[in-house]
Amino acid sequence: MITRIFDFVPKEGGSSKPVTATIESPVPDGDDWTAVLRIEGLTRSYEKRVPGIDGFQAVLAAVGLVPAVLGTMLEGGSVTWLGNSDLGCRTPREMDDSR
Repeated sequence: MITRIFDFVPKEGGSSKPVTATIESPVPDGDDWTAVLRIEGLTRSYEKRVPGIDGFQAVLAAVGLVPAVLGTMLEGGSVTWLGNSDLGCRTPREMDDSR
C-alpha cells in the first residue's frame, strides 16, 4: 500500500485539512491486475478499482488518476502537496523532458 497526504486549503481561509490518497497493492484480477484507489478527507470519499495489464500498470494508472479525481471532488478550495499546486502525480510520460 502507498499513501500520500495532501492539504485541502479552503478558499475562505482557515486551517487546511489533510486529504489522503491511498493505493492498495495490486492484485490479480483474471488475466489482468487491479489496484484500489481511495481518497478520503473531503466532503465525500472516493474508491475505484483501477485495472492494468500487470500490477505496475495498475499502480501507475491509479497514481495518474489522483489529480483528476481530486479536481472533481473539490468544493470551495484547492489541494496542495508540500505547499505547491503540483501534486507530484505525473505519469512517466509527463515527466519525460525529452518529448
